[in-house]
Amino acid sequence: MNSTNPAAGDVTTIDLTMTPEDATVHDTLCALQAPSGMQRVSDLITAVGGRTARGSAFNPMEVKRVTERLLAAGHATRDNQGRVQATGPHAAERFRSMMLDTVRGTAWFDAWRKLNDFDRAYSLGFQEEEQLAAAMRLVLFGGRKLSHVRRLGELAYSFTHLWVGALQKAVLQPFDSALFGSLEPPLQTDLAQRLMTLLSGFSEVGVRPLEDWLLRAHADPISASLVTASLRLRLSETLLFRDQAEKARAMCANVSGASVNLHLSLFNIAEGQWSAGATEFELAAKQAVLDLGRRKHLASPSISWLYVMALLSQTTPAAWSKARKFVVSEAGLSPAKAAPGKRDADPYSYWGVWIDAIDQRMGDAPKTAQRFCLARREHSGLQSLQYLHHLMLAAWLRVEVIAPADLRAHAERLA
Repeated sequence: MNSTNPAAGDVTTIDLTMTPEDATVHDTLCALQAPSGMQRVSDLITAVGGRTARGSAFNPMEVKRVTERLLAAGHATRDNQGRVQATGPHAAERFRSMMLDTVRGTAWFDAWRKLNDFDRAYSLGFQEEEQLAAAMRLVLFGGRKLSHVRRLGELAYSFTHLWVGALQKAVLQPFDSALFGSLEPPLQTDLAQRLMTLLSGFSEVGVRPLEDWLLRAHADPISASLVTASLRLRLSETLLFRDQAEKARAMCANVSGASVNLHLSLFNIAEGQWSAGATEFELAAKQAVLDLGRRKHLASPSISWLYVMALLSQTTPAAWSKARKFVVSEAGLSPAKAAPGKRDADPYSYWGVWIDAIDQRMGDAPKTAQRFCLARREHSGLQSLQYLHHLMLAAWLRVEVIAPADLRAHAERLA
């Protein structure tokens, strides 16, 4: 998107029937982004210093009067709770242009900060993910500082269940390289670390623009310091799964510690060195236990599954048992709960499907296709990489497929 796009101007630039008062209310709706009541809109206009054509403050009745014009012209919508919001795509373009204007973006953040008593409040009462995502965008792209985001996090104790989804919406839906580039470097690194840990390597297309931004930053001597060693390891996974193995290895250059050795062993597995790569992983894991002070979660599950796959590629039950022991440990299950054949492991959890597949292969559980998700399901909670695991393990077991055409279409969409 181009910040000079005429459609990014206020509402009067796209509708000559609109007035400066309409533009003031519309800009406020664009700044708020999420559905808001008349009082909320009025309070933010007051905090930012907006005035009517008569020079008076906007009260809720004035806001309602103007909002009716915006609604009639199609520049705003009203939800079933009576709240209003600006309509897209102009609303998103306008928010973007206001945030890219440093003075204007700061003014909107400062007004929101004052309205919410941001620096002294005990909590902010967000009940919806979209409301929190909207607040995040304003704090991120208007405030632009890591300290502001951390302060928002301090107020998140009552809505922690919304935080991860809201963060993904705020930064990645869509990802805007210009807005992200306007943030202070420590905030860029912090956000990248959080989102790459959540999504990178799990084959989610939504994170790809951020990965591309980080790859460009790493290649630029001016911005390379933004990409920490842990981010470089994440990016090495990105490159590996993009079939760029040489670049993946290069990304690990000058990164020290056991973690990089784990990655390099997994790269060897990905290139077909099943037995040797598995042995290298086990040796690196022994050192990682000493370095990290823990016995599990030594590598990200987004790549450590390659070790399990290498063990399952062998023909001996002993190797399969070793694979099972590894995934049970990574899943955090007790030996009693994960006893062969008990099926206490949730097949929709990351490692649960591996446990179940191994049990089926070893004859400790009946073979059944119903334990595998062979088509995309709404609200399953599965990431794309998990869908891939279900397909691979079902193929390994040669389970009977009821709808091969649907399976083929699902596999093509994943690819």
